[in-house]
Amino acid sequence: MKIKQNPEDFIVEEISTVKPKKSGDYTYIQLKKTNWTTQRAIQQVARNLRVSKTRIGFAGNKDKNAITTQVCSIWKINPEQVKYLHIKDIEVKVLGQGDERINLGELESNRFNITIRDVSSEELANLKKNVPKIKKEGFANIFGRQRFGTAGNTHKIGNAIVNGNLKEAVKLFLTEHGDNERAQEFGKYTRRHWGDWKKVINECPKFLGLEKAVLNWLVRYPKDFGGSLRNIPKPTRRIFISAYQSAIWNKEAEKSTKDVIVIPPLEIQRMPELNMLGTERQRVIKPKNLKFKISKDVVTLNFDLQKGSYATVLIDSLFNS
Repeated sequence: MKIKQNPEDFIVEEISTVKPKKSGDYTYIQLKKTNWTTQRAIQQVARNLRVSKTRIGFAGNKDKNAITTQVCSIWKINPEQVKYLHIKDIEVKVLGQGDERINLGELESNRFNITIRDVSSEELANLKKNVPKIKKEGFANIFGRQRFGTAGNTHKIGNAIVNGNLKEAVKLFLTEHGDNERAQEFGKYTRRHWGDWKKVINECPKFLGLEKAVLNWLVRYPKDFGGSLRNIPKPTRRIFISAYQSAIWNKEAEKSTKDVIVIPPLEIQRMPELNMLGTERQRVIKPKNLKFKISKDVVTLNFDLQKGSYATVLIDSLFNS
């Protein structure tokens, strides 16, 4: 089976807890994007509004290869300014205003409409068998692949930071990349010329903006790996730590029969600004409003998932034996 063949195959709508009103320091917008990560989309909105991206709050990071809709807050911006934004593949709608910033996790759930193609006869049989079971019993609420980045290494970077090995964290960040061939070539080049930062930065592709920021620091301070990492925005660095927590939780979930598993807090001596609180997570959850339609080898799924749960994990549970 194949998912995410087109952005239209993966449609996500955030069910927000925000209740807009007519006044307030924050303007609430509905952000609909196609083929943008949440971080990149917000960066572009901020650039077009000529404000710092730190003034924009959001509840969750959404997929890139998808059509996603979410609610964001913008501090001290006139709603009229937002109405005139024109960005390719991004639609912005003003919802109203309010007194509170939207922060990560502040959403009710996510609603999915997903098209899966080239589904085998065996996978169709598994789907028909698994839907009633998952509706009744739920599925394992592990953290999905996208939690760990396109290179699958965000938890490794987090592990290195937590354990104070900042050089290793920088090496992972600069040398391991996802499916982009140009980025992969740059990673190999960086490994071959490690420490020759002037040579490395000259080969850094323009689209790797954060990597370039790290390298700019290393050109000036060649062995200050902690300082170079601080050129990565704090929210992104916190994603590394959160991914490390998630990897710990997944390992516990594989061997634990508890209904709720605790994610322990993390204290980071070399970067205390990234200290993370512990939290609890249900080991098994049930999707709401789960429905499916079959047309030859194409399946359309509709369902709601609580925040923090992964549609791709549910899909794996539905189609595998």
